[in-house]
Amino acid sequence: MQSHFYLDLVLQPPVDEASGNAYGTAYALRNRVYGIVHGALRQRPQQFALALPARTDRCLRLRVFAAHTGDLDWLKQAISAHPVIRDYVLLQPVKPVGEVARWLSYRRYRIPTVKSDRHAVDGNSELRKRRLAASSDMDRLVLSSQSTNQRFTLAIQTVAATEAGDGLPDGYGLARASSPFAVPDLP
Repeated sequence: MQSHFYLDLVLQPPVDEASGNAYGTAYALRNRVYGIVHGALRQRPQQFALALPARTDRCLRLRVFAAHTGDLDWLKQAISAHPVIRDYVLLQPVKPVGEVARWLSYRRYRIPTVKSDRHAVDGNSELRKRRLAASSDMDRLVLSSQSTNQRFTLAIQTVAATEAGDGLPDGYGLARASSPFAVPDLP
């Protein structure tokens, strides 16, 4: 995956004028926004990579990388009219990556269900327990499947890398163990 350009989506949760409190949470808004972005990413598979930068100054953002500015311009156009994006997201201008000091790989971390664990005994899955414990401090996206109408959680493992790698993103914009790649860790 070539990460030459990026687009930041800065989330702006709605605030109750009377109390000053945000409606819901910024993370719930991030889930909604990512669901919209994912719909666009599926139209152009393996073109975009996702990053979840650390929250700074009470600001939560999604960052999308691509090889060409035209791809990110297309993404902005594809999502900008959606009411959630229009009302609660500040779409930053597309920027070049520049000098890269550090690389991070964002990978989907699979947590098996009890039914899928062939070694589970009486509904007790040791593998599931270990994976859940290991993923407790990982970023998560709660999504809804358009095909089955079921909700599921996508755990995302962040791994330091020494180079970009030549793997391609999956349908979520994430790296896989079989196709590793990394994106620049930008401020």
